[in-house]
Amino acid sequence: MVQALVKFDTLQSLSVYNKKSGKLLQSRGTKEEPARVIEYMVLEKRVQTETPWMIRNQLLEGVKAKYDELF
Repeated sequence: MVQALVKFDTLQSLSVYNKKSGKLLQSRGTKEEPARVIEYMVLEKRVQTETPWMIRNQLLEGVKAKYDELF
């Protein structure tokens, strides 16, 4: 089994609108000035079989990890 930690440093924008009224409910970043998002993904692949890479865990900067300790 192989695991890899991959860092994604991207610029993103997100806008959430009310379906009925079209009113903007929440926004993070804009098209002109997107927000910087840094996230880490732990990818895993079983070497013995021809399986695709799978996302094992996702970590976001500034957000507490789902699992602090394994054991």
